[in-house]
Amino acid sequence: MTRLTRRTLLGATLGTALLAGCTGEPGGTPATGPTAGPVLPRHLRQDGAPAPDLPGDTNGVADGYLAYPQDHPRSVPQPPGSGESVSAMTMTYGPLPPAREQNKYWQSIEASLGITLDITLTPSTDYQEKLSAVVASGQVPDIVQIQKFPKLPQLLEAKFADLTEHLSGDAIKDYPNLANLPSQVWRTSIFNNRIYGIPNPRMLVSNYVFARKDLLAAKGLSLTPADGAEFLETCRALTDHKKQQYATGDGGSAATLLAVSQMFGAPNEWREEGGKLTHLYESEEYARTIEVVKGMWRDGVMHPNTFSAATDRLWFYAGATAIWATGSGQWNAGVRDHPDIPVDLMVLPQWDGGGVAPWKLGTGSFSNAFIAAGDPDRVRLMLRICNWLAAPFGTAEYHLRSYGVEGVTHTVNAQGEPQLTESGKTDTRLPLSYLGQAPGVIYTAGRPDDVRRQHAYQKTVVPTGLANPVLGLQSETADEKATVLARTMTSTINDILTDRQPFEAYAAAVQSWLQAGGQQMKDEYEEQLQQQG
Repeated sequence: MTRLTRRTLLGATLGTALLAGCTGEPGGTPATGPTAGPVLPRHLRQDGAPAPDLPGDTNGVADGYLAYPQDHPRSVPQPPGSGESVSAMTMTYGPLPPAREQNKYWQSIEASLGITLDITLTPSTDYQEKLSAVVASGQVPDIVQIQKFPKLPQLLEAKFADLTEHLSGDAIKDYPNLANLPSQVWRTSIFNNRIYGIPNPRMLVSNYVFARKDLLAAKGLSLTPADGAEFLETCRALTDHKKQQYATGDGGSAATLLAVSQMFGAPNEWREEGGKLTHLYESEEYARTIEVVKGMWRDGVMHPNTFSAATDRLWFYAGATAIWATGSGQWNAGVRDHPDIPVDLMVLPQWDGGGVAPWKLGTGSFSNAFIAAGDPDRVRLMLRICNWLAAPFGTAEYHLRSYGVEGVTHTVNAQGEPQLTESGKTDTRLPLSYLGQAPGVIYTAGRPDDVRRQHAYQKTVVPTGLANPVLGLQSETADEKATVLARTMTSTINDILTDRQPFEAYAAAVQSWLQAGGQQMKDEYEEQLQQQG
């Protein structure tokens, strides 16, 4: 058992969950299974897709498009189906779309796919309960979105198709748009050395540190502090209690903890050394993180409602806070909606100086689409449907899936940028992206400088990227207990940060976490690491 002292303690962060939530999707660890390098699909870029203005790379920098492509080449020559009925099940966020009969978008998708598509739509808050009921019924839909599920590998083997022979290595050439997905995202789709899922890709740079450029400029402050000390000086300079202005603040401190922990080089959930794992909670780097954030709270540089409200987005755009660590998707979810507010990105330094902080990379995948076991021809039909839905940015299929029919669900402005009509804004709520999705790109309609800024930022932070070493491994204990245990740890950490509990209470919390399941998670992951050799 690890001996815990004031210098060997680590606080929890709900960074992944919070960051995903800021883009309109809650987080949570995607369903994952044991990594099997040789079985991974071969990555083959879809050369027929519109070329990016700012190319990305295979390390995780996303392609950038300064404007929406004017030509929309087809990536799928023929409709995937020929009149079949297909069932699917996905989660939803926000209001449901109109039913098929009143939904021109839904109808246009069906016509292009050559199928009738029946989707069971369930609010995300009720999805696990609904999914459990469907599984218990013994009748699963043709394609099912799953983030996580108890004993998922066993469920997959019993109810869903093993896709290995269809997708492994060069076999994926039959599905060019799926082959276009980055190699790393497939690690979230492999269980017991077999491919079962179609990943729902996300950019690897899942978190940005947004900054109010105007507020920093007014104080003569830099977007690139040299070290942790300068970062804290920047926070103090940005704080003016009389004007109710603060350096930072987020719903519960998770993002501030994430940002500071990156500067210290804390683990991205886990750290692996010689086949042995250290969890974030156990690391020395996060003990220092807690001390620093605790000091920030005492100094008053964090918004006073940080621990009682989740309105960090409103604070930032209103100028009540100047630094906001949140999901990279917030650029299109919020920055573009405030065109008159000068927003930029802060590059966090290593705490003691010497370069850019190690950036905690995301999983690259939000969830997986699984195909029901059955006739091989029907499995191939589902794969063709997923392949169509995964068409790259700017292709004809992507354009239809994203915007629907011109003149009905969208119009095109003078700059050639598609814009959803009022009916399009409701019709396109059909969550097809959870059944198949293109790799994420950097694109902000009508704002090419935003694209340049984000692309340059990603090129700066990706070389320092820190991946979670258990990505692609499976822990039943984590599936069953990780969320609840993390919630308990977060509560304790927030009590410590706000002086409701002493720092020393953290030692007991970490021991409880280990005894309640943390050590078992570690053991399960380490056993798989040893098997990989």
